[in-house]
Amino acid sequence: MSSSALSRAAVLAAFESLGPPGTPVSIGTLTAELGCSESMLSDVLEELVAAGELRTKTVASGEQLWWCLPDGDEYERLREREAHYRTLFESMDEGYCLVEVLFDGNEQPVDYRFLETNPAFDDQTGLLDAEGKRMRELEPRHEEHWFEIYGHIALTGESIRFTDEAKYLGDRCVRRVCVPYRGPGREPGRDSVQRHQRTEGG
Repeated sequence: MSSSALSRAAVLAAFESLGPPGTPVSIGTLTAELGCSESMLSDVLEELVAAGELRTKTVASGEQLWWCLPDGDEYERLREREAHYRTLFESMDEGYCLVEVLFDGNEQPVDYRFLETNPAFDDQTGLLDAEGKRMRELEPRHEEHWFEIYGHIALTGESIRFTDEAKYLGDRCVRRVCVPYRGPGREPGRDSVQRHQRTEGG
């Protein structure tokens, strides 16, 4: 798409095609949808943010996301719903985290990055302020089978329930339910992994 063809309307239409209002979208997803360069798109995104038609935020992983605002009452309902689920998320007894599995050039899982955690997860694992950090950075001795399991889930989309030990996270016996999570624009085979867990003394 040429620069003259990249209008605000075209960019907003791309947001509509990628999900309902409020769906966060990365610049990489938008450039793929529109067939344009990041530099060309960045100017239009800045204009739309300045005009109040888009919101933007840099998340813990360092990625910048944009989203369209829903209209009027719908926006308020979404805000109330988000606040409700945020309260449940932060107060539940089960540990929860969302991780992005990192692969090498041979499609082997080599690490994972924490995108989101709740207070129960922090308490159960001892991994404080984990969001945006890699597991090998937080605990280099973490057992290899964890990376293999999460890599399998991310590549296959299969949900798994299992119990295993995390020796270097307080020597705990961990019961986990792991399911794939496909965010906006995420390619098949590159799912993140949602993890719910309960822990017992080892």
